Amino acid sequence: MPPAGRNRKSPIAAAVSLSPDAISAAATPESQGSGTHTILRQLVSDRMKVGVEKVRVVIGDTDTAPRDGGMRASRMTYVAGNAMVQACDQLCEIMLGQAARILECGAGEVEFDGERFSLRQDPGQQVPLRRVVAQATEPLQVMVYEDYRYPEEVSYICAQVAEVEVDPETGAVKLHRFVTAHDVGTIINPTAHQGQIDGATVMGVGQGLMEEIVIDQGRVTNSNLGDYKLPCAADLFELKTVLVPSGGGVGPHNAKPIGEFANNAPPAAIANAIADAVGVRLFELPLKAEKIYQLLKANGPMD
Repeated sequence: MPPAGRNRKSPIAAAVSLSPDAISAAATPESQGSGTHTILRQLVSDRMKVGVEKVRVVIGDTDTAPRDGGMRASRMTYVAGNAMVQACDQLCEIMLGQAARILECGAGEVEFDGERFSLRQDPGQQVPLRRVVAQATEPLQVMVYEDYRYPEEVSYICAQVAEVEVDPETGAVKLHRFVTAHDVGTIINPTAHQGQIDGATVMGVGQGLMEEIVIDQGRVTNSNLGDYKLPCAADLFELKTVLVPSGGGVGPHNAKPIGEFANNAPPAAIANAIADAVGVRLFELPLKAEKIYQLLKANGPMD
């Protein structure tokens, strides 16, 4: 399933700069709570061989960064992550060149371990990172601005199964268990990854069982959250996640999108479970008790 807007370009800017005490990673997108900035810190930490605590994320604005395509369509790890990795690689080349100048050798002869530069053939000859930063003859800063198109011939798969209990006397549905299986690449941040699955699944269940805009003669009659039912803690269920590793990810380290997959199929999975339980099939959302009751009454008792 490709993200929405796959034929549109996705411009994004990423920049990294080096100071004696930290690496600043500048990104144009704001975070929507999905952990994007944490993932960018992890990528910079890995690429620059420094502790994640030494990386800080700075949010770009219209004064400091070019136009960005925005937070949408499962794009952030793919576009922002790849741009940030590219910026880190370019900054590493500059750093190696500056260290080579101090060590009086070629850049290809220098290695970096996160704290110091050394000659590959003579590790005893070293120069600390702080000195390279202090004596640099050019700014240790790189900005990458790229237009990313969603890659063709890439698919991601999600399969979901719901276990429900239906009261045939009232049509009330109780969701007991939900299994969501995902085709995944490299998971950069397991906590954020699972959080995306959990949140998206609950959103999908809300769409399937309770969320409804009521319109009467062209007017929305439930125009506030007091009259628009959303899932709450009392509505939660057992959720089992199955991750199936596979290749072909287009993000850094072969990462794959996860944010917009678990929320799509829950209504269909629940509707299929209801049909399996009591023999009635619904084609409109939400899957309300009164609809089920009416169908059960119209079709007669089950065998």
